Amino acid sequence: MSLSESEYRYLGLQEEKEVQRAKKDPRAFKPLYERYYGKIYGFLFKRVNDEQAAADLASQTFLNALLNLKKYEFRGLSFSAWLYRIAVNLSTDYFRQNKRNRGLYLDPDKTSDLFLEMVEEGDDAEEDLLQELKLPMAFEALSPKELELVELRFFEEMSFKEIAFIVNLTEGNARTKTHRVLRKMKMLIESNENKSQDIA
Repeated sequence: MSLSESEYRYLGLQEEKEVQRAKKDPRAFKPLYERYYGKIYGFLFKRVNDEQAAADLASQTFLNALLNLKKYEFRGLSFSAWLYRIAVNLSTDYFRQNKRNRGLYLDPDKTSDLFLEMVEEGDDAEEDLLQELKLPMAFEALSPKELELVELRFFEEMSFKEIAFIVNLTEGNARTKTHRVLRKMKMLIESNENKSQDIA
């Protein structure tokens, strides 16, 4: 569930106070840990598809956050954006070191929002449904960076401001690149459909 702008600001102010307390006393980090551990673990598990690896990476994420807390600066974003940034970097290193390809769990409750962004008004409903069923094929053709943008936007439900911070882009760039990826996915699906029709 996404927060309203006022709720988001209130959460940010509360977290800023919690972070300031934790900078002085590491024991005060506990509320932030308890609030976000499950979310970060779930995000990492969907990437690595391994319970132990996800738990190790989640623990390392929070350890890194605690060790570097004095460097943290509030930028009008939830503290979780910083945790996601650390988790993304750690999981990228994990894939590189273990020579493994990353995965993506397709949450059926969230693919509909992604699909609605891809289709154009006036498209045939039956054809749209067939395209939605072909989303996994389109995901397989994306680069890790492209996959990351879609994952953060639609499966982690991040704002473009949060995505920009996590992947080190400007907000406008994050928005443009994400829309480009959606267009690429739509073209991949349509291209695949045309090939199928030619074979038939």
